[in-house]
Amino acid sequence: MAFRILLALITASLALLPMSADAQEGVGVGVNVGSIEVDEPLLSGDSYRLPPVGVVNTGHVTADYSLHVTYREAQPELRPPEDWFDFDPDRFPLEPDQVQSVQVRVSIPGSAEPGAYFAFLEASPISEGEGVTVGVAAAVKLSFTVEPGGGGDNPVVAAWNRFDDDAPVSYAVAGAIAALLVLYLLWRRFPIRIRFERRR
Repeated sequence: MAFRILLALITASLALLPMSADAQEGVGVGVNVGSIEVDEPLLSGDSYRLPPVGVVNTGHVTADYSLHVTYREAQPELRPPEDWFDFDPDRFPLEPDQVQSVQVRVSIPGSAEPGAYFAFLEASPISEGEGVTVGVAAAVKLSFTVEPGGGGDNPVVAAWNRFDDDAPVSYAVAGAIAALLVLYLLWRRFPIRIRFERRR
């Protein structure tokens, strides 16, 4: 899995200047990634961490932003549903010229149709009052291929992928729990007895 992630990182096309869109009200948005092309096929029933997307406020006012999935009209490629994706954070405030790195994870269900997929990872500001996106956006082109996998929607595999992605923090927590367990077993095996004597 780490090898697939490395391939995705290598094949990410980074733009030298943010692609941005600006509204007359002073709200703007840009992204620091032009496209993400995953060369190695993704297996159904597995989960993958994609390169992070940097979202920048190119406008003149502070606003809330989000990342979501859109598509081309009548595109020949398959459309990955938005519920395949997990964005962290999924909503965030940005001051002018501030950048937020958004972690992107795609989870391919075991029932996914094999083939070539395409989608836009679109960043846009959110309307303060209604909680809907404003008509300003900047998008990252995402393309990948899905092949049948052998794991299906295995919760154990999904849990391990989450654990591995949170490294090294997850390993440190697991090590601390293991150390506490060893200390507890040693205490049970060799109990420490403290005797108090009353002075007369």
